Amino acid sequence: MVGYDVAIGFTKSIIDNVLSELYDALQPSGIWKATINVGVVNIDSVDFGIQQAPTVTFENGALPDHVATHYTNALKSHKDLKGLSDKKKQTIMSGVMEALPQITLTINLPVVDLQVNFAQSQPPLDTSGSLSVVASVTVDAGQTPTAIKIQAISGTIGTPDTTINLFLNESIIPYLVTYLNENLLDPIAIPVITFEGITVSLPEPVVGDGFFVAYSALGTSPPDIPAAFDGWPADGVFVAVDAALLGQAGNIAISKIGPKSGDFSWSLFTGNYGLLLGNVYNIDISADQTGKLTATIDASASIDITVHTPNYLPNFSFSAAASGNVNASAHAAVLDSKVYVTVDGLNSVDLNINFPSLPDWISDIIGGLLGGLTDFLINDILKPFINQALTGLTIDVYTIDPFFIPLGPGFEIRVVSVETVGINPAGNTLLAAYGIPSIASPSNIDATSTGKAII
Repeated sequence: MVGYDVAIGFTKSIIDNVLSELYDALQPSGIWKATINVGVVNIDSVDFGIQQAPTVTFENGALPDHVATHYTNALKSHKDLKGLSDKKKQTIMSGVMEALPQITLTINLPVVDLQVNFAQSQPPLDTSGSLSVVASVTVDAGQTPTAIKIQAISGTIGTPDTTINLFLNESIIPYLVTYLNENLLDPIAIPVITFEGITVSLPEPVVGDGFFVAYSALGTSPPDIPAAFDGWPADGVFVAVDAALLGQAGNIAISKIGPKSGDFSWSLFTGNYGLLLGNVYNIDISADQTGKLTATIDASASIDITVHTPNYLPNFSFSAAASGNVNASAHAAVLDSKVYVTVDGLNSVDLNINFPSLPDWISDIIGGLLGGLTDFLINDILKPFINQALTGLTIDVYTIDPFFIPLGPGFEIRVVSVETVGINPAGNTLLAAYGIPSIASPSNIDATSTGKAII
């Protein structure tokens, strides 16, 4: 049994590409260079310039040691803890450490120029080095829509002059980390994909092996996180759902069809019927990269029948009930960023009809006609009606909406060239849509280039 029903993710390489595009696009805004006022001890300010596009690292593992040390030192020096016993301090610190975000990624700034300006007549300190920033990945359910947030926690810089690294990391880098949060990371909220009419749990993000993946489960209980990262699309942004979620989306679409009714006439019989299509189940997603699938759908019908007797004898009526299921083929596609499934046709229709209210004496009279009536109702009435109702039915699954980044002039990220495929990560067959994120300022967005269907 799959412990999750939704997986949303992207690869390190695609995020590096996005960061490179943003770095170039934001150059005119001056956001990569600034002067930060320090005003402590003998330090007046620090000028910095990020001279190369950032990259990210997705690695397995717990919170890095230097980040844990950062929090421990901050707690030890906090005024509210100074008067407590060592035992109470340890209890509080243990609780805080357990509550720290355990999902982190590393933001790499390969070349950062620094000039530390001192308050006295001391000449400024000029240096350059690489900055590594550990950032937490959390889900913020307090905003609408729910979003994934990234927050810089701590950083370390390495320069050719190892004698000043300790000074920089203790006295300067915390101010730079604050700048990164306030000016670059805080404004960015990556919206979580929602499913209309379907409840899924808050996503649980995981990083490792070059992937960022956020898992959700149907309902409100948290998902079970798989151990492996195998089988995801090798490059791009992807959203993958399992058969259970597709079944719920199918149920919503079929419920909108509602009951269908009609009249019929055959031989001595006339009547009317009401057809109802029900639960979608046994969804089989093809794992051969085609994005095709099959599903079984319940069908039932109530039938009121009147027998028109000859020779002026009174007519009599009785009821019948049909039940069974149909098996349908479908394919997934993408149009205008909306991922949907279309029913292509029916593979089989398996229906049975019984006559629960037919008295024996009537059965004796018309028994020879019941077989023909049954065939007529199934093959000439119900099957064509079911085929008409289902073939071509479009089932909306989700929409990969663009999202806005309020940095500089503002940029919109949308996923283009989207394909739908069946994938099999760690043995779980899922239907995935994946594509390439594209960045544009709102004034340069072509509204027709939101995606294409490739099946």
